[in-house]
Amino acid sequence: VGGLGGGSAGGDGSTGGESDAGGTPLPPPRKISSLSEILTTRVADRYCVRTGVGQLWAWQAEALGAPGVLDGTTDLVAVAPTSGGKSAVAEALLLRAPLYRHRLGLLVVPFVALADQKLADIDYALDGAEIGRRKARVFASHGAARPPPPGCTDPLDAHIVVATAEKALALIARAIEIDRFSDIGCVVVDEAHLVGDEGRGHVLERLLTLSVLAKEKARRRGTPAPQIVCVSATLPNAKEIAGWLTNARLVVGTSRPVPLRHWFLDGNCLVELGTSAHAPQQQQQ
Repeated sequence: VGGLGGGSAGGDGSTGGESDAGGTPLPPPRKISSLSEILTTRVADRYCVRTGVGQLWAWQAEALGAPGVLDGTTDLVAVAPTSGGKSAVAEALLLRAPLYRHRLGLLVVPFVALADQKLADIDYALDGAEIGRRKARVFASHGAARPPPPGCTDPLDAHIVVATAEKALALIARAIEIDRFSDIGCVVVDEAHLVGDEGRGHVLERLLTLSVLAKEKARRRGTPAPQIVCVSATLPNAKEIAGWLTNARLVVGTSRPVPLRHWFLDGNCLVELGTSAHAPQQQQQ
């Protein structure tokens, strides 16, 4: 990935710095401790019931509280170990797009099985919610997707779309073609390291490239553009990707709240090698 050279708050993709491009001091980070502070109480409670996530860890609070992240004007690249809380950060921003800005939230996942799991989680969280005097509409877009919600045959008219990369690329391309790119409020790319995958990485790269170019065009026109959120557990070139996106902030969480257990197969027996130590709660920019 490379070549676009999008701007970043820190100039090197790491998103440090104390002012914006015009020299205006940035507001201090917001102090957040739970999802109920940034989502509606009902949605936060239902999301917690479904996923077990309610309170935030230090690095999650830092990522969500960074200037511009909650209002969707700053892109985000979040890297943390497996079970380190990346999904909660990404899905909170995804849900905020329709809840507070009345714009579509698009979640891009690599596999159909993962799409179905995420769809069930988000559908449960939004069940019974009304957005703009309409019942929340959650749309699946992949080869084996269930039928769309009643009265919503076009995914661009949904509130949340969960899609595989190929379907998401087609959706973004069509939104640009029919001048509805501004209707998309947030694009979350889960497992963003797959942009380097030999088989399907080119699809994610095209999706991100198209989005970045369309965001730049929207900026020049003065029209809204979606926030881009990339999350991964293994993203060695995270700074490069943050620099490639427009105005992206990079946050790295190094803690693993869930211990990693190591096993090997000896004939027909599984033998445990040991349990990883808990890394201290810390984050870097």
